[in-house]
Amino acid sequence: MFYWLALALVSFTATSSPWIENDDVYLRSSLVALSDDGALEGLTNSYPLRWSSVHQVNSGTALSYEMAHFKYQRQSAKLSRGNKRVYISGGSAVSTPTRFGSYQQEEFLFGSSYELLRNDYAFRLDSQYNQPDGDVSFKNSYIAFNHGDFLADVSSLPRWWGQGWNNTLILNTKGNDIDLNLSWMGESSYIGNWSVMSLFSYLDDDPFDSRASLRISNKPLAWFEYGVVAHHWFSTNESSLTSDDEQFGVDLRVSMPSAFGVSHAFYAEVVSTYDAQELGAYLYGWSGLKSFSSNSIRLSLEAISAPSESRCTSAIDETSRCFTQSTSVNSYVQLSNDHQFTVSYVNEQTHNDRDETYMMSYTIPWLAGKLTVDIERQFSSQGHNTNAWSRYEFRF
Repeated sequence: MFYWLALALVSFTATSSPWIENDDVYLRSSLVALSDDGALEGLTNSYPLRWSSVHQVNSGTALSYEMAHFKYQRQSAKLSRGNKRVYISGGSAVSTPTRFGSYQQEEFLFGSSYELLRNDYAFRLDSQYNQPDGDVSFKNSYIAFNHGDFLADVSSLPRWWGQGWNNTLILNTKGNDIDLNLSWMGESSYIGNWSVMSLFSYLDDDPFDSRASLRISNKPLAWFEYGVVAHHWFSTNESSLTSDDEQFGVDLRVSMPSAFGVSHAFYAEVVSTYDAQELGAYLYGWSGLKSFSSNSIRLSLEAISAPSESRCTSAIDETSRCFTQSTSVNSYVQLSNDHQFTVSYVNEQTHNDRDETYMMSYTIPWLAGKLTVDIERQFSSQGHNTNAWSRYEFRF
């Protein structure tokens, strides 16, 4: 036990942050598995997710590797390990993947960041230069203040609300917006763990100028977690407004008893159309993790249906692409030598076409940092194409 724990503490890549961000699908995989197993208590459906919103309640879990992963990353955040970073990436095309943990892919990008954490405040300054646009941006930067269970931040962080792994219907942004976020969290003997988030976003390159979002999450039982959300859009261009530019949504996850050593759960999301008049789309899926010899594999099976054509007039394009049906299979593998890889298959059907996408992402330790290589092959009625990207990140 102690040998594997020591090995895990050496091999994990240290990160410094006051919350669990949505750029690490493998950390989320460990966190959700521990929650499904009953070893952790707290909410796991809104990212960035505050470290203080989850805590250990059961030390007897069989998921020792996942617990070591979680504890090491939490301790790294407390000690500000890896709070300075440089990274470089490049590829054959510009792409915006929608799955959890995916990066905005550029033909060339160079960036660096510095992060500082204190008891009552934290900030990160992240600067990036990309080609072919030649733009300099400060995506992934933030400044945050907290007082007990209350936190306020101004940021340009990617956000992921909801239970899905390949898609979410609740909220999925890539850090292009400027956000003002206020959040409260707590725990009650009557309703369990809860959180309230109020988010106001100045939207970049969107038909609307801004969006206000309210999200309430609750975990009243150890095996049941849900969230509700309301969005409202604003614009100075009166011609672009309808009488009701708003949307409502609900998401939930039900953890099942472990079977054959697999920690697993069913989940679902439902959202209205963008006039809040009818059903817009729904998502449902299953995900489970199997741990063996300090290695683990997570499998997720997910489907989306959008019965309303108004789904294709999305006011939040980053939340989900325009399709009527989508199915996906994703596998996430973590090895004891700190190698990680994802294999994904997505089938999307629109009113006029069908796309099939095969993707593989492989991450390895390299030159005291980590190197990620992504390969994607897409088929449609217009033909097929293959793209590849690589990214190197070094923290110190």
